[in-house]
Amino acid sequence: MITFTSSEPTKAIKPEPAKPKPAKPASAKPEPAKPEPAKPEPAKPAVKPEPAKPEPAKPEPAKPASAKPEPANTKVDAKLPYEDGPGIRQGTLVLTDNWYTKVEDLKVGGNVMVHGILVDGKIKMVYEPTVASIKNIRVFICDTGVCIKKNSLTSNTPYTDVYLTPSHQVVIDGRRTVAKKQGTSVEGVNTYFQIELSVPSVLNINGLFIETFSENFKTLTDENSDRRLHHRLEKKITCQLQARFDEQHARLEEQITARLEEKITARLEENNKLSEKRLAEEKRLAEEKRLADKKKVAEEKRLADEKRLADEKRLADEKKLEEDMRERLQKRDERRNQMDDPARLQKRDERRNQPDDPARLQKREERLKEQAKKKLRDEMERLRNERLKEQAEKKFRDEMERLRKRDERRIKKEQEEQLKERLRKLDEKRKRANHVSNLKQNRRMTFVTM
Repeated sequence: MITFTSSEPTKAIKPEPAKPKPAKPASAKPEPAKPEPAKPEPAKPAVKPEPAKPEPAKPEPAKPASAKPEPANTKVDAKLPYEDGPGIRQGTLVLTDNWYTKVEDLKVGGNVMVHGILVDGKIKMVYEPTVASIKNIRVFICDTGVCIKKNSLTSNTPYTDVYLTPSHQVVIDGRRTVAKKQGTSVEGVNTYFQIELSVPSVLNINGLFIETFSENFKTLTDENSDRRLHHRLEKKITCQLQARFDEQHARLEEQITARLEEKITARLEENNKLSEKRLAEEKRLAEEKRLADKKKVAEEKRLADEKRLADEKRLADEKKLEEDMRERLQKRDERRNQMDDPARLQKRDERRNQPDDPARLQKREERLKEQAKKKLRDEMERLRNERLKEQAEKKFRDEMERLRKRDERRIKKEQEEQLKERLRKLDEKRKRANHVSNLKQNRRMTFVTM
């Protein structure tokens, strides 16, 4: 069932933005209406006691209200049928001269981009979109709709879910068809808008082409019965919306309280964790500082011990060197004194005056012979090593020369073979050429003879 309303100045009607994804369960289908108490109608007392703009959807942005109709500021438009009227759901983006704009933000006299017009009941698409002015905007309430899913028609068409009334005309590949044939039915009371231009045209909403509203869409035969039916339906919907609004308000208050308690608890736990972490960090830093100080003291002590030991060693070495020098000087003095000793000089003269002892001379000769033999052996060993080294070097040079000559012979042989192969190919080529020339000459001679 559909209830139609009309608002000449679109400024007076500012419905809340609707999320284009309806909920499946019946309890979460529509969100309650948010009437404005500034302009209440006397015929609708059920809406008047509601609080002024409670905005229950603000504390929970993840689940905004799916529709925010304002029945208090609307009146029945009997020219539109209630059972099959076209409409665009609140929150849908429409392509205007300033890029995409929500349908509830459009104003009478504003510009939209037109992609085609209706001529003799057929759609005529244009190559480049043109700008057209909005003639009128109507607002109505509907409890049924159609959802055309994202990318359900073609790739990126539409690029988001689109919600329309079941009878709205959709343009696909230049042909019109109703929305209920292209999408799935959804339930829930929502606000829908009808955009009317000077001529029926084609608009772009969320990447989908749709037809604008036309006055000649349909007319009622019994206007009074439609008004009575409208009033009954409006009263029923108002009561349902009031009950749902109260239920949602209480539920939102509970959710807000629970979320605040959770946030406070989480903040306290986070502060406790941060305090524990800070204390642990301070304790760790203090322990690291203590260990660093201890290590520094141990290092200073070790350096002092090393310096002390080095000084002691240097003093000991200097003392030892001084004692050695003193001892050497003493021995030198003793030797000098012994050399000048008369007894020693006398013994030396006696030893010189004594005739040579044959045994001592023989030992001396044997010692000299041994020294000469050792020197000769060393010389021979040196010569032998030099000769072996020269032989090894000569052998290495001979071997390298042999390898070089072998490589030269191999390279020369390969070159000769390559030359022979080229000569053979040239001979074969010359023979073939001679054979071909002989054949041609024989044929020519045969032809001349004939």
